[in-house]
Amino acid sequence: MRPWTPAGQGERHERQSPPEDRTRTPKLALAEILVLNASNALLIRRTWPADRRAALALLPYAGWTVFATALNTAIARRNP
Repeated sequence: MRPWTPAGQGERHERQSPPEDRTRTPKLALAEILVLNASNALLIRRTWPADRRAALALLPYAGWTVFATALNTAIARRNP
């Protein structure tokens, strides 16, 4: 299947789906989002000296991922 067709994109998405979709383990999903939070913080920290407006533009996304982390934490606690 060709990757640039809609069907090919769907197939590629299935192969690259996040860990929680493949294994259904909330703790693995929580670990993944914690790494994402660290990556966001590092990106903002590195961007700040070069372009403060760009760093500020990244803050809403970082805030959203922190909120998603809180949701994932609640899910992981309820599913031992």
